[in-house]
Formats: sequence, C-alpha cells, structure tokens
Amino acid sequence: MVSPTFMPLECKMSAPSCATLLSRFLLFSLLTACFWATSAAAKPTNGFTKLERPVKLPDILVYCPNTRPANLTQAFKARAQGKPVLLHLWAPFCKACGPEMKAIDAQHRRLTDEGLVIMTLAEDPHGNITVPAFGKRNGILSLELCYDPLGTVIAPAKNPVLPTTYLVAPDGQVLAVHEGPMAWDSLSLK
Repeated sequence: MVSPTFMPLECKMSAPSCATLLSRFLLFSLLTACFWATSAAAKPTNGFTKLERPVKLPDILVYCPNTRPANLTQAFKARAQGKPVLLHLWAPFCKACGPEMKAIDAQHRRLTDEGLVIMTLAEDPHGNITVPAFGKRNGILSLELCYDPLGTVIAPAKNPVLPTTYLVAPDGQVLAVHEGPMAWDSLSLK
C-alpha cells in the first residue's frame, strides 16, 4: 500500500481559494487513506474498524466556541491533553445526527471520566448560526460544538457518511473509524 505524503505546494490563486483547495486536498488524502486502510483493516472493536496504518489529522480550519479559528491539529491538541479523542463528524441537516448528538451529550460525563475526550465537528456553511441553534433546540449542554464552515471534512467524499466518528491517538493519528450512528451508552474504554 502506498503511504500518503504531503508536500508543500505553491498556489497562485488568492489566499482563501488556495487555502480551501489545499485543505480539501489534504482532507481528500485523509479520507482516501482511511478508505484504503479500512479495506484491509483489522477486526472491528466497539463498532470501530481499526486502520491498518494510522493517518495524521489534516490541517483544516475549524471554529470552536469562545476561541479563535484554528487548524484542526491545534484545536485537537488543545482538547486532547494526552488522552485519546473521539472526533465526531456530524451536521445539523443530518437526520441521524440529532438523536446521536443527544446520546453523546448524555454520555459525555461518563466517557470523560473514563479518560476519553470527545470533540464534535459539524459540517455546515452557516455553522456560526445553525450549530448553536441546533445545540439549544436539542438541549445539548455539555458538548463543545465546533464547526467546519467550508465543509472541507466531507466535501471530497462523493457519498459522505454522517455521522462518522474517528478514534484519534493523543498525537493526532487517526487509529480507527466508525461510520453511521453508534450506541454511545455501551461505548467504553474498560
């Protein structure tokens, strides 16, 4: 299997267009690597499919409440604090995501006590409006609702599956993936 490598590219477009193009390319590389890694993956654990080889998180711009926009790796490291992270991708328009976000919120304290960090990332161009409204409407009280307004996480996928959850090591390496809704009440590190 070919290992993905990332090389700096020179871009002659405007800065926002170039940044969007490069972030989508990096994300496409991550999704492609995850697809190929799961094609020949090890046994599933807790509903997750372990990747054959870990894949580094892409450096895409994300927005989280009460912070400045940051790249995903910076936002991840600020929250991970040396612990494994469940990076949960969702969208306010996703019908399966509403009930699942409520389930995650309900299990957040227990999973945190077990040593897991949960980071949610919504895919929505109007995330600054729709994501907080979704949280209020659904009674999401304990989760930090971050968002990706450019849709760089799911844009490269032709048929993106939402929700999708990645198990990420403290160093930012994606170890396993779960596509679709999960049973959060039975998820455990123990």
